[in-house]
Amino acid sequence: MQFKINFTLISIVIAILIVLIVNVVINIKILKKVIQPLIQLSSSVKAYTEHDFSKNVPVYKKQDELNELIQNIDIMRNELAENIQSLQYMANIDALTGLYNRRYFNQHLEEQWKWAVEHAEPISLILLDIDHYKKYNDTYGHVKGDECLQAIAECLKQHNEHPNKFVSRYGGEEFCLLLLSHSEEEVAKLSEQIRKDIQNLQLPHETSPTNPYVTVSVGTAFLLPKEGSNPNELILMADEALYHSKNNGRNQVTIFKQE
Repeated sequence: MQFKINFTLISIVIAILIVLIVNVVINIKILKKVIQPLIQLSSSVKAYTEHDFSKNVPVYKKQDELNELIQNIDIMRNELAENIQSLQYMANIDALTGLYNRRYFNQHLEEQWKWAVEHAEPISLILLDIDHYKKYNDTYGHVKGDECLQAIAECLKQHNEHPNKFVSRYGGEEFCLLLLSHSEEEVAKLSEQIRKDIQNLQLPHETSPTNPYVTVSVGTAFLLPKEGSNPNELILMADEALYHSKNNGRNQVTIFKQE
């Protein structure tokens, strides 16, 4: 009789243990289905805070509160990516002309310089300055002065083929065009074409001692950068060539020549 009682008790304990183990296994599987997406979701959200929107939200098909949370985070990801992209674009663009601004030009020059060094490709800079722009503003007013800048910017935009042709407003009445993998002859020809195109806009400039229309002076530099060289070298070369154009009568192109 005692044996039967003990056997029954042992059987009951074993049955209870089996039930508990089965429940634990089932609960673990259920928790795994919930916890795994939560871990993945946490990883995705962390990536979004670092502006990496390439990471997708986890796949979760069960229709419950977690599914709704995941869908909402995915919507947030898309909206945030669009807003940040828009802000980055605005930060890189000159508000008046719609061209890239000086800050972004500096960043782009650094990147292109490194690429040119690594691939042994030439890099060139066309720097142009509106002739007698102060006189233009004094004669026609600042509103017309802004319109003049916008007209020249529109003329230059046709040459903006990012990244190998990169047009930006350099500052004030100065603009520039950075060129990658173009020959010296191509750069010289384009510099002269830009000068002619701007003069052919026929923007009246009655107080200019150079021409009855708005003109530009152009300085051009062509360089095959070497390891350890500095992109400021290119700017200094183009600036020196521009200074020569302005000092030599304006409305002309000067190609920098290494002495």
